[in-house]
Amino acid sequence: MYWGREIPYYLQVAETLRRRIKEGQYQVGELVPSHRELEEEFKVSNITIRKALTLLTQEGFLTAKRGVKAEVAKRKDDFIEVQLTSDFMEFSGSFLPPNLDIRVKVLEITIVPGQKRVRDILSIKPEEQVWRMKRVRKIKGQPISYYVNYGPPELMGKIGKKDVEKRGFIEVFKDISEIKPSRMEQRVQAIMADMDLSRLLGVDYADPLFFVETTYLSKMAKALALTHAYLRADRYRYLAVTVLSQSLK
Repeated sequence: MYWGREIPYYLQVAETLRRRIKEGQYQVGELVPSHRELEEEFKVSNITIRKALTLLTQEGFLTAKRGVKAEVAKRKDDFIEVQLTSDFMEFSGSFLPPNLDIRVKVLEITIVPGQKRVRDILSIKPEEQVWRMKRVRKIKGQPISYYVNYGPPELMGKIGKKDVEKRGFIEVFKDISEIKPSRMEQRVQAIMADMDLSRLLGVDYADPLFFVETTYLSKMAKALALTHAYLRADRYRYLAVTVLSQSLK
């Protein structure tokens, strides 16, 4: 859905790398893959890669290095956060309309080195690893949302694929965890699909998505788990219900 626009490949590559940097896949001070590696991954020319990296350097995401690599630069994104009085999205499986043919495909459950933002939120040390699960939710075979769940391995290690195919992540987590989440915090951002997300969600590059970051916390405000959700904007809508008064006169 390009709305009549042709998106140059270098912009598509730049947006994909930009999201990877923001999410910590490439961390500050690390080198991004070489020109040749990026050419092979994205199936584009050297000049396309150079234009993409130049753009990210101009934006402050990268610092040019000698040779054919670039280093992730330290920068700060300026966002205005609006606090909502209701949850943006209910992720419980029981909330989903029963008349829809909804299926969940688990792409991965693994233990990996944690990205910096994930480690910071979950208070996990740099040398420690993180439990990660990737899932795609589909309706009638069409992808509508993509989820990445993170948590300490000692809390999440009991979760298997079958557990989350029919039930929501938080329901399963409550069952298997001795420490129960008591509240959650959500941050919502409008983004556009890059090359990675467009492939996973079956949309065009630059189509609108909701990005929702949910942190599940204990009664003692300890972060127990983290979810990154990418929701197709054409398949989800926002509903907030706020109680203005406890009694009507």
